[in-house]
Amino acid sequence: MKYYTGVGDKGKTSIAGKRVRKDSNIINAIGDVDEVNASLGHAYSFINDEEVKGILKDLERCLYVVGSELSGYIRVVKSKVKPIDGEDLSRLEQTIESISKRIEPMQKFIYPNGSAGATAINVSRAMARRAERSIIKANVKDEPLLRYMNRLSSLLFVLVRYVNKLEKTEEEYF
Repeated sequence: MKYYTGVGDKGKTSIAGKRVRKDSNIINAIGDVDEVNASLGHAYSFINDEEVKGILKDLERCLYVVGSELSGYIRVVKSKVKPIDGEDLSRLEQTIESISKRIEPMQKFIYPNGSAGATAINVSRAMARRAERSIIKANVKDEPLLRYMNRLSSLLFVLVRYVNKLEKTEEEYF
């Protein structure tokens, strides 16, 4: 298998059957989602808790779907992959609620430090916020996808706090 084609050597790539510049807003959004996904894989390598690892795996799967939606892949090839929908959003919100019940209520701002797993998830959280902004800048109107990306950073924030609790790492307050 060849791992390069050379087709994009002039600064354009193909999405949804069209050639677009690699610095277009939609390509930036797709790239930002890809970075979040890669960072979740990195965070996963530091996590020992099976439940948290399962949550991260589910997020990785959903972010592949988000990237596929943004690129038009699902629409163009009539993929069997279902777009992000209310079920995905509901699962995300239920996970936020479940995890948030296991951590102390936040009283002050928390520094973004702690255990290796928690800090890696925190980097993913910041990247998820950037990806959401990029998606909005690309003028994506897919409401379930936008809602999912908005909730993603909230889930990652509670996971940071939960992983620090599991690792017995005290939070530092601002």
